[in-house]
Amino acid sequence: MNALTRNIKTLSPRMVREGIESEDDKGHTTIYRFIHECIVPKATPDTDCPPLHVLAYAVRRNICPTILLDHIPDTLQLLAHVECIRQRFAGRLDEILEADRSLRSKPDPMSIPLSGDERIEIKQMRSSIGKKMRRTFREIVNGFSLYHVYERWVLDVELDALLTKYFPIPSLWQEPVSGIEHQHLFHYKLTEDEREDLEVTAQVYFDMLDKVLEDNPPDLSPKDFREKYPRPEQADPERLTKLTHEFLDRLESAIHKVKDILATAEN
Repeated sequence: MNALTRNIKTLSPRMVREGIESEDDKGHTTIYRFIHECIVPKATPDTDCPPLHVLAYAVRRNICPTILLDHIPDTLQLLAHVECIRQRFAGRLDEILEADRSLRSKPDPMSIPLSGDERIEIKQMRSSIGKKMRRTFREIVNGFSLYHVYERWVLDVELDALLTKYFPIPSLWQEPVSGIEHQHLFHYKLTEDEREDLEVTAQVYFDMLDKVLEDNPPDLSPKDFREKYPRPEQADPERLTKLTHEFLDRLESAIHKVKDILATAEN
């Protein structure tokens, strides 16, 4: 049993069987730290990955009841693991449907194909967790990145490290930044279209910066800054929180449904 498995087995009983009361802050803090310190650092997208319920728990604690600003990079890292699970699950559904097709063309007396309704339901779930969910994931990543940058900008905090972390687009920077993309799981295997969307998101910040430099206002309080230069709609925290919950709920629901279908088919 590897260390990751031991860690998960240690965590899971209290989370799953005993449960944690919503007001049990000490319990939540213990689990949250355990996830970040003992589980996520040992997982990679190509090998071990924490269970979905562990990841979803940590993400929800990071964004509810309010978004933990300093933990946004951690939240995106956790969501990137969830996205890896989504991709693997989609591949597993493809395998199930292909195996069912083969079984129908070459019947095996020891195996039973899916019923018509089961096959339709799995096809629908495969469609529901496909490219649209990938786009939602990227929308969440880009939105939270811009939100973090804006909130730090309002407080007049140095932004260079944050900007290159979230927007490692070579055309935007004089120094080399291409290697940064490989340091953060939420940039894992970006397509060219996704890189373009990332650049468009970065440009939202730079357009705002140009406006501020052009106006050259006197020192503004955070409140005055927000009023004069409102947060971009793409970075609306309520919208991002809602999207994140929907992303997690849809994947969890699909996985549970498939498990139920396969359990029924086996019986």
